[in-house]
Amino acid sequence: MKITPSSLIAAAAAIAILAGCESESASSASITVSPSSAFVSQASPSVTLSASGGWNYTWSLSDSSIGTLDRSTGSSVTYTGTAFATNGTVQTVSVSSSAMTNSVAGAASVSISHR
Repeated sequence: MKITPSSLIAAAAAIAILAGCESESASSASITVSPSSAFVSQASPSVTLSASGGWNYTWSLSDSSIGTLDRSTGSSVTYTGTAFATNGTVQTVSVSSSAMTNSVAGAASVSISHR
């Protein structure tokens, strides 16, 4: 295979076009959580949450004294409320991704009301 100046220019142009596409994707990438809000009660204490838009998800709670997660990693988790004495208590469940498409990190959260 013979490398010529014109073949190098064509290869460089192709790389520049691909790099431009990647940066456009990265700027519009974001993590979303479904459902976007929820509530739990003594009669129905659990809700399943799912994340999309990234990978290597890590989940956390704002207050572990009022609820638990069945796991801390993965694209979906089940939140179970454990404290219902005070109506109106709100738990914030956060999820982060160490690397999304094109190596952009991100995070999202959802509020869960205790009724």
